[in-house]
Amino acid sequence: MLACNVAFTGGVPGVPRSEAARLVREAGGTFHPSVRRDTMLLVCGSRPWPVLPDGSPSLKLSKAAQRGLRIVTDEEFKAAVGFRAPSRACFLDAFWLAVLSGVRRSWIECLRGAGVIEPDASGRYSARDLGTVREIGRMARRGVPVPALLEVLHASGHIARPPRLDLVAFAHLSPGTDAAIQPNMWG
Repeated sequence: MLACNVAFTGGVPGVPRSEAARLVREAGGTFHPSVRRDTMLLVCGSRPWPVLPDGSPSLKLSKAAQRGLRIVTDEEFKAAVGFRAPSRACFLDAFWLAVLSGVRRSWIECLRGAGVIEPDASGRYSARDLGTVREIGRMARRGVPVPALLEVLHASGHIARPPRLDLVAFAHLSPGTDAAIQPNMWG
């Protein structure tokens, strides 16, 4: 997978960019800091996500999508270079996920309904879900339109299936307030 010209957008948690470039070279590929004509693969990191303040995709992600490049997540990159896959340790219920992420519990239920986060059979969420909810809340407080953000996360591979935006209505947030996501009363 990595024996080609590879670019990155966003950060790969736990792997500095210089180390990621070295791992690409060791796998037979060539690292480029930008998406070029000969780029074949874009690794889309999750810290930070490749989303601009207005909710649109980053320039690299936009170029990659326009050119039909293969886009992989940071987790897929780590697996390809032999990093141990992140644990899906489930330890938080919806209440604690809301408390630790700093969003209302109604956000948790709506994001679950939209397919953005997924509890295990016992209703517990993973550390990755916590990071996802924290980042969505942080970006929403900065004014990023949540539906646009979710579409970019799906396009970048961070949300496996298209978000069910028809199941939620996202209220516009003002800075410094907790977000008000309410179930869609018309759905």
